Amino acid sequence: MNEKSLRWGCRRGLRELDTLLLRYLDERYGEADEGEKKAFEALLEWPDDQLWEAIILRLPTEKQVPPLLLIALRQDHSFKPPEIYPSSPSKG
Repeated sequence: MNEKSLRWGCRRGLRELDTLLLRYLDERYGEADEGEKKAFEALLEWPDDQLWEAIILRLPTEKQVPPLLLIALRQDHSFKPPEIYPSSPSKG
């Protein structure tokens, strides 16, 4: 894939995903080996909800994602996933 196509693929329906994918593209993609590049390109074909679950919520996926790619995508981002089960307010 050329850079223009990759950048377009990083544009998602969720700003948090845009940020993570574009950061990876700008900071790591150029240095990645061919296997990691192909895995990243394959991730760009995933629907947003599956990317969200795999990257942000860290849920297991049916599709295989190289662990090092997930680590790189999750690295150094300030977005915190929402609590699925928020703690109840403390009493008294």
